[in-house]
Amino acid sequence: MNIVEINPDTRGTWALYIITLLAMTVPTVWIIIAMQSKYMFKEPDVSFWKRLCWPFYLARYWLKKSTDPTRRRTIPLTPYYGVI
Repeated sequence: MNIVEINPDTRGTWALYIITLLAMTVPTVWIIIAMQSKYMFKEPDVSFWKRLCWPFYLARYWLKKSTDPTRRRTIPLTPYYGVI
């Protein structure tokens, strides 16, 4: 964390630190969840490319769930098991 407030000999800023943090954290989290998201799909063998698109499938599921008037509000045992 080379920012001026901590290490005065550097030229780093908080903005640069936050940009770098997000640029490294978001793709890492996306890929890790994609590798672990095989439990979110109903099919037993899902390709890695489909698992890589997990945010879009999850958003579609949430939109479909929120617009379905016949769906009962129940608490699932696991939050995202069998979402897609």
